[in-house]
Amino acid sequence: MMSTDRPRALPPRVGEKILTDVLFLIVLLIAASNYIVCKNVLVHVPPFTLIAIRYCFAAIVISVFVLSRMRHLTRDSLMKSGVLGLVLAAATITWQLGVMHTDHIGPAAFIVSLDGLMMPMVVWLLFGTVAERRVLIAMPIALLGLGLLTLHAGMSISRPDVWFIASAVGFSLHIALTHHYSKLFDPVCLTWGQMVIVCVVATVLALMLEADAVTVSAIGTVKYEILYLVVVATALRFPLQNYAQRRASASHAAFLFMLEPIVVALMGWFFLSQWMNGRQLLGCGLILLAVIISRGKQREILV
Repeated sequence: MMSTDRPRALPPRVGEKILTDVLFLIVLLIAASNYIVCKNVLVHVPPFTLIAIRYCFAAIVISVFVLSRMRHLTRDSLMKSGVLGLVLAAATITWQLGVMHTDHIGPAAFIVSLDGLMMPMVVWLLFGTVAERRVLIAMPIALLGLGLLTLHAGMSISRPDVWFIASAVGFSLHIALTHHYSKLFDPVCLTWGQMVIVCVVATVLALMLEADAVTVSAIGTVKYEILYLVVVATALRFPLQNYAQRRASASHAAFLFMLEPIVVALMGWFFLSQWMNGRQLLGCGLILLAVIISRGKQREILV
C-alpha cells in the first residue's frame, strides 16, 4: 500500500541555500566555458571588437528586463554601476588579451583564480576590514605557485601571464564591489549599467585600434559562438551571479568560484587537448591549496 504522506518541504533557509548553490554551479560552468569559446572566437575576431559585440548586445537584452524596473534606477545606482563597469571593462580586456595569446588555458585559469585570495586584501584597503591570519599564511604559498606557473628562464614573465595577473587584480576588485553594491541596489539594474559601460569602452577601443581588422564574413564564421557569449555567458551569467551573491556570504561564494580553474583545466584537456607538465601541476596545486586555506571557515569579510 502506497503511503499518502506528502514529502516534507525543505525549510526556507535550506531551500534557499540549495537554490543559491545551484545558481553558483550554473555560473561556474558558464564562466569556465568562457575560456574555450573565447579562445576559438578570437582566431577570427579581434579582442576589443568581440568585447564590444558581446557587451553591447548583452546590454540590449538586459534592457528588456530593466524597463519594468525603472523605478529602481537612481543617480546613485547609476554611478555605482559606472564604477563597476569600468572595473569590469579593465578586468575583461586584460583577461581576453591573455586568452588570445596563451597556449595553456588551464594554468591561466589558476592564475586568474587568485582573485579570490586577493579579495580580502582589496576589502582591507577599501572597507578597512582586516584580512584574517589564514589569508596572510596563504599568500606565500600562492606566490610560490604563481612563480612556478609564470617565471621562465632569466626570471622573465610572458605577456599573457602579465595580462592574467592584471585581470585577477581587476576581478578581485569587481567581486568585492559587486558583493557590496548588490545588497544596496537592484541587481538587474546594476548589471545593465555595467554592460553599457563595458560596451562603450570596448567600442571606442575597437574603432580606434581594430577598424581595419574586422570583416563581416569573419564574424559570420563564429556567429553561434558569439551568440552564446552574448546571451549565456554575459546577459544570463551576470544577473545570476549578482542574484546568487546577494544571498550568499562572500566566503561561500569565493569557495564555489574556487572550483572554476579545475573545470577550465578539464575543459582544456577535453576540448583543446592541452596537457600540463609537472611544474605547472605543482604550481596549480599550490595556488589551489592557498585559496583553500584562505577560504576555510572564514567570517564575513565584506561590509
